[in-house]
Amino acid sequence: MPLKYVLYTALHKLIATHPMLSAIPVGEDTDHPAFVRMPMIDLDTAHGETFPPTGPFWRVVVSNYDEDTGEFMLTFVYHHALGDGMSGLVFHRALQKALPTHIEDIPATVDMVSPPDTPLLPPLENFFDINELPPTPPTPSPLPEDIWTGGTFSRTNIRTKVRGVRISAATLSRMQTQCREENTTITAFLQAITAHAFLSTAGSEYTSTIVAGAIRGVWEESRRGRRNIQTLLDTRNISRVLKPGIVTAESLEANIGGRREYGGIEVSNVGVFDGGGGVWMVESMFFSQCASIVGAAVQFSVVSVKDGEIVIGVSWQEGVVSGEAVERGIEEIVRGVEAALL
Repeated sequence: MPLKYVLYTALHKLIATHPMLSAIPVGEDTDHPAFVRMPMIDLDTAHGETFPPTGPFWRVVVSNYDEDTGEFMLTFVYHHALGDGMSGLVFHRALQKALPTHIEDIPATVDMVSPPDTPLLPPLENFFDINELPPTPPTPSPLPEDIWTGGTFSRTNIRTKVRGVRISAATLSRMQTQCREENTTITAFLQAITAHAFLSTAGSEYTSTIVAGAIRGVWEESRRGRRNIQTLLDTRNISRVLKPGIVTAESLEANIGGRREYGGIEVSNVGVFDGGGGVWMVESMFFSQCASIVGAAVQFSVVSVKDGEIVIGVSWQEGVVSGEAVERGIEEIVRGVEAALL
């Protein structure tokens, strides 16, 4: 049985149990956006670079399929409106469990999927008082000139560039051990390392970047980053965590000339994925994000598989940060990790 129908069988189960896979956003450019359910999902629909307005707002792409070993690479691409980084792990975990193990488990017709009647998740407004947020967002203030934020953002010809950085399981084990000894975490450590790496290649006129502050020792900066992360987690009040109001690309462009308010780099670590030991196993994972127009200039998306390597997906907007600068930064990250673990 072709791999295509094995995957389609699993996707049937996922669509039936995860309502957001049959939802599409409408009215995104209005004051009243909403989700609606697709009447039918055609798994054979071909997609271009963007999601079609009629959905679905996700796709599954299979590549590098080896018929002899059964190994293949599966990419799950989805709109941020449907989920965050952790949602990607939830999808892969559910897909792995749903993959059939016997040929008789595969139905004859699997191309078309009827979405379930399960209600979509309620909006955030149902969980907290949105009136706690100010009705008018504050005007962003220009950042100090010595803070590195990458180039000015562009809202035209948006293309994302992506690179991957692999750190071996042995090095990851050393990182975990030393992070515990230094009372910090992998995420905070990588924030400090990436900030130092990009500041060292950005030029002497820059002395700091939003994510990690002024240049200090890597471990000191890492501990400070951990405290900041923990403080944010401890608030547990979504109205305090959310930015006060909505800052748009237009307001940033008008008020600060397109300079990024949110800093130069962002590190998103979704943690460890248990690849399992059954019929279907996941040996490695890669997590990346599309370029952010008004967010961080360079995004570092981190994931690892249990007992395996850690992989960092590096993404940026073409024309805003040069590929050469990113390559230099990546080289400094690799060197910085090794130097910090001596």
